[in-house]
Amino acid sequence: MLLVLAGNFLLSRLGAQNSTLHLQNFLPKAYKEDVISASPQNWDLAQGPEGNIYATNFSGILEYDGSHWRLLDHGKIKSAPSFIAVDAAGTLYAGGKGDLGYFRPDASGNLTFHSLKNDLPAAFEKQTLDVQDIHCLEQATYFVGSDWVLKWDPGQKQLSYYPSQTNITVNFVHAGQLYVLTKGGSFYTLHASGWKALDTFDFQPFPSPILAIPQAESSPLNKLLLVFPDALLW
Repeated sequence: MLLVLAGNFLLSRLGAQNSTLHLQNFLPKAYKEDVISASPQNWDLAQGPEGNIYATNFSGILEYDGSHWRLLDHGKIKSAPSFIAVDAAGTLYAGGKGDLGYFRPDASGNLTFHSLKNDLPAAFEKQTLDVQDIHCLEQATYFVGSDWVLKWDPGQKQLSYYPSQTNITVNFVHAGQLYVLTKGGSFYTLHASGWKALDTFDFQPFPSPILAIPQAESSPLNKLLLVFPDALLW
């Protein structure tokens, strides 16, 4: 809460110093006028290179082109919570409970969902398909679950499966590399050959962290802010 308030205060200060700063707030009424069934609660946001904004909520996945909102057909993904990310080429990826995949334009230019469920490796068969985060990196897109990661290589059209021995509590990207922190405090990066252990953190007496914030992208990862429900550790 303190971080959010500090951020809002900083924006207000910047606005006072620079009259060109423009913030636009979209209330639920704004997209209900275009998409009648849209829910007022959003889960995730992403922006494509062309400027379009995408949001996921209880109704599904919304697209905003600067003038109008529209609801995208998102296959068999259960509406909430669901997650999205956009790669450098502008491809929109989505995942949640029951499905994962990507969008591409049809003959009319409308985005349509293409599921990757049929590309799931046989080793994934006994896992529960519940995507909890998505990261688009330079060569691949990563779908993160509670105790696994799926790596989609669009060039090879291949989905690779990387199970984790314990639950993944937080995950993030730094300098083009995916990092995960597991329930036991183990810290890993993911490579083509599998997981690489980096370090182990002792969180006692705190519970598992809910967010990890690395330092600037241009610097080596030697500092990490861990956010807990009632504490911060640096």
